[in-house]
Amino acid sequence: MRESHVDRPSVPVLQQSGGVIVSNVLFRCVVLSGVVVLLSGDRLPAQRGPAVVVVTRVVEREVTSGHSFVGSIEPLKKATIGSAVDGRVVEFPVEEGDRIGDRQPLAKLLTATIQLELKAAEGELLFRQESLRELENGTRPREIEQLHARMLAAGARREFHVARRARFTALAKQGTVTEDDLSAVVSAAITAERDYDDARAGHQLAVAGPRKEKLVQAAARLAVQQAVVDQLKDRISKHTIVSRFAGYVTARRTEV
Repeated sequence: MRESHVDRPSVPVLQQSGGVIVSNVLFRCVVLSGVVVLLSGDRLPAQRGPAVVVVTRVVEREVTSGHSFVGSIEPLKKATIGSAVDGRVVEFPVEEGDRIGDRQPLAKLLTATIQLELKAAEGELLFRQESLRELENGTRPREIEQLHARMLAAGARREFHVARRARFTALAKQGTVTEDDLSAVVSAAITAERDYDDARAGHQLAVAGPRKEKLVQAAARLAVQQAVVDQLKDRISKHTIVSRFAGYVTARRTEV
């Protein structure tokens, strides 16, 4: 038997070729249509609107990253703070865990009685300060004039009583006045003389001014009173409990 062979076109090749051709045609059509769309959708520069610009504020800051660690914290300093004097607690403004500064008050004790003593001592101190200032300033001119006028008045009274004593003495020799009248006149004359001496001495002291010894005594009294005031203030300061350094309150063992 003879076999006959008929040449047939290769179907897979034709199909593959046909597929490629169709694909190329479709791709070209898509590209051309895209070009048409882009050209038709693009406007001329003169027909474009204003461009949209978005503006925001620039913030400059440091960016740090946090890290977590596990460990134990030990204080560099640790102190138990107490009161140097006995008393009643009236203020306790801190709590456990509070941050406190150096020399910050932690508690206050009752100081009402000491405050009254301090007020009286400060009043006495002011009085002694002004007394010393008065001595240092000396006598004012008006006071000297006043003392001088008193001296002149005392001198006038003395002259009157001295002259009267002389008249009564002469009359007593004549027997025209009694002994009692003469004694009264003599006594008044002596008193007038003493008053004049006192007024003259006061005027002289005012002109001379205070003695240095008086100034020293007044300054010493002032220093003593100043020490009393300082002592009371020191007692009050001991009634206020303060921190020795900056840190944190770890325990509170007193209640108001």
